[in-house]
This record gives sequence, C-alpha cells and structure tokens, in this order.
Amino acid sequence: MTATVRRGRPTESKKDYMLRVRLDDETKSKLEQIEKKTSLSKSEIIRNGIDEQFDRLK
Repeated sequence: MTATVRRGRPTESKKDYMLRVRLDDETKSKLEQIEKKTSLSKSEIIRNGIDEQFDRLK
C-alpha cells in the first residue's frame, strides 16, 4: 500500500488574496538576492516584511 501524497497549501494557512506590485530594477534585484540567500519565496519575504512593518507600529 502506498501513502497518499497531499499537495497544495494546508487549509489552516489559507491565502485568499493576491497582490500585484510594480518594482523598479533595483528593488526586484534586492528581492531576488534575498530569495536566493534565504531560500524563502518572494511571497514569504514580502509577508515577513509586512509583519516587521506592522510590529513597528505597536
């Protein structure tokens, strides 16, 4: 018997909203460098940045 492989996002971390942003070449390059060095996705990097900015408001 083989195990069933689950694919896709876990339901407890549902992401319903998509945001499209415009970046200049320098910002895009910075984002790609962070992605390579941290092995995080662009989405995760941006979410982390939003969390950091939100925490600064407190």
